[in-house]
Amino acid sequence: MLTLIAAVFILAYAAIALEHPLKIGKSGTALFAGGILWSLWAFAAPATDGVVTQLTEHLSGIAAILLFLLGAMSIVEYMNTHDSFSIITDSIKTKRKLPLLWIIAWVTFFLSSMLDNLTTTIVMISLTRKLVQEREDRMFFAGMIVIAANAGGAWTPIGDATTTMLWIGGQVTSLPLMKTVFLPSFLSLVVPLACISPFLKGSVQTPDHREEISGVSKTESVLMLLLGLGTLVGVPVFKALTHLPPYMGILMGLGLMWMLGELLHRSKRESERERLSLTAVLPRVDLNSIFFFAGILIASLIVNLPFAIQPIQRAFEAINPEIREAAQVSGLSKWQIFRLIELPLAWRGITSAAVLTFAHTLGEFGVVLMVGGAIPGETKTVSIALYDKVQSFDTSGAGALASLLLGISLIAIALSYGVFGKGSQRLNRGKS
Repeated sequence: MLTLIAAVFILAYAAIALEHPLKIGKSGTALFAGGILWSLWAFAAPATDGVVTQLTEHLSGIAAILLFLLGAMSIVEYMNTHDSFSIITDSIKTKRKLPLLWIIAWVTFFLSSMLDNLTTTIVMISLTRKLVQEREDRMFFAGMIVIAANAGGAWTPIGDATTTMLWIGGQVTSLPLMKTVFLPSFLSLVVPLACISPFLKGSVQTPDHREEISGVSKTESVLMLLLGLGTLVGVPVFKALTHLPPYMGILMGLGLMWMLGELLHRSKRESERERLSLTAVLPRVDLNSIFFFAGILIASLIVNLPFAIQPIQRAFEAINPEIREAAQVSGLSKWQIFRLIELPLAWRGITSAAVLTFAHTLGEFGVVLMVGGAIPGETKTVSIALYDKVQSFDTSGAGALASLLLGISLIAIALSYGVFGKGSQRLNRGKS
């Protein structure tokens, strides 16, 4: 069953990576894979109660991440409905390509640090259409916007969905993350800008007219921009002051924007009130990304469980039932039987689980990288160090680390099967 679970997980990730050629959305694949993996684990487990308990425990953390993402995306979409981001582009007066590109890139960089990078990319590209008329120029600007959004979204806890997951889960904190990652993010934008600047000549053509959203005044746009960005920036401060989960701060800010919107539009026509209400905005929120993260989180959890649970399960199953019966006849409670008899007899299985999980963590790359295996100056696993060696073309160092991992894995397997296997044989002889 463990092999089947691993195979399903690998196939699901491959389908997600090949989303465009297969023409199957990654969200559906992730959710389906998560359900299949947990179903397989439920069939393999001796009792479904334990599986339900495990799923319930992990679901609270997943729900916190999804609530935060849903609230943040709703705030961004509500600002866009009120044409708030046009306030930024309206203040840009230059038509020369070089300064215009630098301005748009840095606006994108800092805006992405408050919004998520995908939303910032979409917003800035749509706003660039109001500043640049020629399609070739817009494509050039769009490429730099993508670079700036990814660079800017990396150095704050709310700028990227992956970083947000780590921050909510407690793997990173706001100030150390910003101090550590800001300079690399800054250079990731400066270097491309410096490389292409010598080739930018002339001015851009601007569209003849600008589309405006009816029913929204400039004051309303400014208010929603300030309140929305203030909410997003204030969430880390809210978490630090109250020690409450970040989603409470984002939902509180969303509620405040909702009430303000109702007050601002209460005297307008009913059609305008409905179009500018938050309930009309929610269907436009990018639920595809939210469901994608939900499926990936649920699927990832199930992959690591067997490394710890299966050896422990086999160890307790190998205990002679007559020993438990004798203990019950002697008047021992269930807790005493577990603590004094079952736990000492199952120590080999528990040790085996610890060794296997440790060995798996050493070799794991993607999950370890996301959960905290590469925080400069704080954490680094062997697999991350091996990746760094390969990136720096240190083949001898990479070979040494790979040999080290191989040796540790062989020793872990030998210890696991040796220790647990001997204990299992003794218990089986006791049964017979």
